[in-house]
Amino acid sequence: MMSSRRCVESQSCICTMNFKTKGSPSRQANLLDAYLGATLRHPGAKILVGLTLLPQPQTLMQRALVASQMTFFYSVSQRMRHPPWGVTANMCVRGRTQNEIWFSNVYPKTGGGEDVDFCLRIKSLLPDHLRDAALVSVPEAVVHHPFWNDILSQVRDFQ
Repeated sequence: MMSSRRCVESQSCICTMNFKTKGSPSRQANLLDAYLGATLRHPGAKILVGLTLLPQPQTLMQRALVASQMTFFYSVSQRMRHPPWGVTANMCVRGRTQNEIWFSNVYPKTGGGEDVDFCLRIKSLLPDHLRDAALVSVPEAVVHHPFWNDILSQVRDFQ
C-alpha cells in the first residue's frame, strides 16, 4: 500500500484514510461504527464509501476546482447509493482478494488515480450481475480532509 495512506484493520475489513485527515478519537469511533453497521446492512458489498468533507473553498482557484467537479467524488456518498468508485481518503474494503488486488504504485504518492484503479479492479473480479452493488455509500462515515492546503502541489505532480 502507498506510504501516503494509513489503515485501521478490523476483522475482515480495512479502512483507508488519507494521512492528512483529521478527527478526534470519538469521531474515529463514529466512523468505525458507521462502517460496522454498513457491513451488517450490506453483506455483499466489497467496498464501502464514506463521506470526505472538504473545507469551504476560499480562493478563486479553489472555487474553480469545485465548479469543474474535481472534488465530486469526495462527497459521492451523499449523491449516489452505488458509486463507481470512492476516494482512498475514506473507504472501507471488505474481505480478502487472495492477494490479487493491491493499490498500484504507478500513481503519484500525493494521490490521484489509485482509488479508481483499485475499485475497478475489485469490481472486475465479480460476475457482471454483482458489479453495480459492489460499492455502497455510507454517508454517515465522515472524515474531514484539509484538501486545499496542498492542492496546487498535487496538481503540479501530474505534470
